Amino acid sequence: MDQTDDFEKAVLFSFDQSGAVDVNIKAHAAAYCEEVRRSADCWQLCLQRFSASSFVEVRFWCLQMLHEMMRARYPSLEPEQRRLVKATVMAWMRAAGAGPGQQPPFLRNKIAQVLVCIVQVEFPEQWPTFFTELVALLGGGEGPVDMFCRVLVAIDEDVVSLDIPRSPGGVRASMALKDAMREHCLAELGAAWAQLVATYGQARPDLAGAVLGAVQRYVPWIDIGLVANDKLVPLLFALLGEGPPALAGAAADVLAAIVAKRMDAGAKLALVRQLGIIPLLAQWAVGLPGGRGAREDQVNGSGDGDAVNKGDGDSDGGTDGDDADELELKCAQLLATTAGEVLEAWKKVENGVVSLQAVGLSIDAEAGAEASAACAAATALIAELLPAVLAALRRGGDPALLLTPFLQAFAGKLKGAAKRTGGLPETHVSQLRALMEAVVDCARFPADALLHEANSSAEPADSAAAAASSEALAVVAERRQELFVLFRAAARVAPGEAYAVTGRRLAAALATPSTSPQEVEVAITLLYQLGEGAPEETLKPGSGALGQMAAGLMGADVPAGAHPLVAAALLETVIRYLRVLQQQPACLPRVLALFLGSRGMGHPDAAVAMRVCYLFARLVKALRSELRPLLQDVLAGLQPHLSRIVAEPAPDKTAPVGGKVPPAGKSSQGAAASATDDRLYAFEAAGLLVGGDDLPEAQQVEAAAALLRPLLARMEAQLPAAAAGAGTPGGRAAAAAVLQALEAVARVSRGFSLALTTRRPALGDLLAAPLVAAIRIPGALPGNRVLRGRVISFLHRMVECLGERLLGTLPAALAALLPAAADAGEVSDVAALLQQLATRFRAVLLPLLVKVVPEVVARVHALLPADWDWSGAAAAPPSAVAGVPPAAAPAASEEAREAGDMQRAYYALLLSLATNQLAPALLQAPGGALDAALEALLRGAASHVDPVVRRMCVQALRRLLAEVAAGPAPPPGFQQFLLERVVGGVCVGALATGRLDARDAAVAALLGDLAGLLADCAGRCGDGLGPYLRQSLLPALPLPPALQETLLRDIEVRDVRALKASLRAVVLAAPGAPPNSRVRSSAASAGRQARAATPSASADSGGMVS
Repeated sequence: MDQTDDFEKAVLFSFDQSGAVDVNIKAHAAAYCEEVRRSADCWQLCLQRFSASSFVEVRFWCLQMLHEMMRARYPSLEPEQRRLVKATVMAWMRAAGAGPGQQPPFLRNKIAQVLVCIVQVEFPEQWPTFFTELVALLGGGEGPVDMFCRVLVAIDEDVVSLDIPRSPGGVRASMALKDAMREHCLAELGAAWAQLVATYGQARPDLAGAVLGAVQRYVPWIDIGLVANDKLVPLLFALLGEGPPALAGAAADVLAAIVAKRMDAGAKLALVRQLGIIPLLAQWAVGLPGGRGAREDQVNGSGDGDAVNKGDGDSDGGTDGDDADELELKCAQLLATTAGEVLEAWKKVENGVVSLQAVGLSIDAEAGAEASAACAAATALIAELLPAVLAALRRGGDPALLLTPFLQAFAGKLKGAAKRTGGLPETHVSQLRALMEAVVDCARFPADALLHEANSSAEPADSAAAAASSEALAVVAERRQELFVLFRAAARVAPGEAYAVTGRRLAAALATPSTSPQEVEVAITLLYQLGEGAPEETLKPGSGALGQMAAGLMGADVPAGAHPLVAAALLETVIRYLRVLQQQPACLPRVLALFLGSRGMGHPDAAVAMRVCYLFARLVKALRSELRPLLQDVLAGLQPHLSRIVAEPAPDKTAPVGGKVPPAGKSSQGAAASATDDRLYAFEAAGLLVGGDDLPEAQQVEAAAALLRPLLARMEAQLPAAAAGAGTPGGRAAAAAVLQALEAVARVSRGFSLALTTRRPALGDLLAAPLVAAIRIPGALPGNRVLRGRVISFLHRMVECLGERLLGTLPAALAALLPAAADAGEVSDVAALLQQLATRFRAVLLPLLVKVVPEVVARVHALLPADWDWSGAAAAPPSAVAGVPPAAAPAASEEAREAGDMQRAYYALLLSLATNQLAPALLQAPGGALDAALEALLRGAASHVDPVVRRMCVQALRRLLAEVAAGPAPPPGFQQFLLERVVGGVCVGALATGRLDARDAAVAALLGDLAGLLADCAGRCGDGLGPYLRQSLLPALPLPPALQETLLRDIEVRDVRALKASLRAVVLAAPGAPPNSRVRSSAASAGRQARAATPSASADSGGMVS
């Protein structure tokens, strides 16, 4: 078999997607093709094989290789070789044009791309007649026209268009080709475009559409007269009005490109008037061409939800329905572009005059008259277009989204005009009124997208339909956000009109019980939107427009009030107007009935009921004192909902998000955070109601007991079942019940302050009982990380409620939370809890910590491996490792990240002990706990990659060393320890590693603490520090002599501010310091500049000298 056969087989095998070709054979074929591609005569083989082969795969491969090689090597070919390539490719183009049906579209595109590679090099110097030859082929019929369009598109995509990112050389090539085409051929192309559209508009709409698609690409950079003329524009108007949808859409695209062409404001207004496009677009006030109903788009998310009618055999293969929807969008884009360009021209003319006047320059009468005439013309054009724009907005769907940016800009323009002139003429006020009315019409939920009033009663078979409905509502809600932004923008310009529009809509919605849910919902939502940042005077119930409407709504019997959308909108609006409700206490009973009835917390729609619980908590927080007289009634109405919430936990409460089991050691508090249920806000509201200081003690204790004792009973009843059935469905259900009750207690406790429970001990007793029950949970369910995390969170909460009464339960709690097999995540949680306890109780906690802290220290060091990297680099993300490129830093494993989190929590605990008079918990600890803690702090202070953690270690180390030095006698070797480990290892030596960036604010704070620690060591070491620095430490560091002398002098005088500047100079002089932070001058001058630039020392800069 000869080489040609091998070549074709190799190409066919490499393109095979059927799986019939063996993998090894396919790989060998690909290698063979790559060898051919790299050969010097590959382009010649491609020229031969494209014409000879009958396989489209082989022909495509040849064209692909030719395209690649012509882009890279065509200029270097010999003249004869270039002539051969050019003649062959032109012959292919003619052949493809002569019978386009014989060549697949992708081959025709590739031929055009190869040809453009040649044109880019040879036009106009070597091939000045290319475009003339190309146009001359058009008389050959439809095939040459098809290739003509493909060549023009390839020129745009491969060379001309700067929308595609290009290299500087590519930009220069684009500019050169455009200049050459402007000079030699664009007039000829422009005449050909108009002729082709006229010729094929009826006979071959798809071909005429392809021509217009090419024209659209060229409009931005060619002379506007080539397209905005009396030959092409009338054709475009005719096609837009009577052409097939696809072709009419192409005409709309070209017109939009013409209107959007960059030019001066005056020229733009003249162009728009010259085109005569405004009267055409104004006719669209009755509807955009091609629209099939944007409401379907709003519900289904696209226009293809219905069965579409098949086309009449058009060669474009599309459907009439799809083309009609596409035409509607393109017409909306043309309308938006035209209106936006006119508005922008208006703003430019007006702003030009205003800018001159602002700097004190005057304009002559003629220029002023021209500007006034231009502004008047733009105003008239906008007024003529606005009815069509608002009509399209009312239709909704994607066309409305295209027009929204123009309307926002229009509202902004009128806002600026009103600010300058002190008001708006009635014409503009009426336009804003019409705009707001159109926004309201567009913002209505479509009728067939509304949820059923009783979603929760839907049959299981309807779950897919319910999911689809929810998705559709989400799409509509997202679109409505843009509309309401527009409404509020218009309202800021004409607030009186906005209040009037809202009032009319609200009155109409509340007038009859038969008003549709979408009408009621949109009217209420308008009032809600206007309440955002509303002026205080508008909220007064007696005189303010918004206050009157809000008060009327709160007292009205709202039609369709049980509908989920209406119920949610109504109660959201009540919360937004709480100030009105506060001034209208007579409305409170009716509002409470809404929240506590079947249209609120008892709503059959679960999402609505959940949201209402949150809103009710906000209501109670804001109106706590106003609700006090109604307390008994509120609690009675709330009780059935509380019972239901605690009896029906949310699904999968004890499973983390996604149903996945968390990795071993994952922070259980994070897992617990994912198991929230917004219905529990109802318990928070109940706690706020009961926890007031002004309630009689007996009444308060009775009400609190009614809330807490059933929750405690449920915890105690369900915990044994959860422990006995761990891992089973019944056990998981019982665990979820325990979690729900515990969370409910925590929410209730938010209403009770420490001062209240201290003054009324019976309340503290009621909260302490669930705490005792909660402490038993980790031991009963050791594998349930969510519950364990929730118990820790509950302990944190009880610190704020019970204060020192909590201390008696801590030994049992810590024993349960720190079992023998505790992992890094569990130890981290306990360390965080101890940190809070130490901060809160300080010395009172010392007897307990003396026993617990050594155990925590031992657990930390036992869990960290012997080769643990105390710098934290192994646990940090690559981007956080200083001095190491992210690509070179390995990704941290899950175990390493958890160990790193534990290390941070350990450091935070040690700092908390040192700063809260609890250092004796370490100093008195047996078994080397102090030595282990100091060793961990020394390593972290010297090497941790996070300067915040490093500073934490320095602060803890400084305070612990002060405690050691303050003892009766320093331990043996203490001075040597300070010299070698603290001064040499932390304060000076560690800074010369180049791992710190002096530009970082956290590093600056770290240097301040290091300077204080160094001053402390200087005071404690006395005369021994100087010789150590001169003879041992500084000679071993890569520091300039001048900087060494400066550092020694600053240490000798123990000036913390000067020391900080010198240490910064050490960081800057380090060999591995970031390049942008390195000093370029001498080290001595760097030290002086740093001292001069350093602000005064912070409060903690002073040394603690023994």
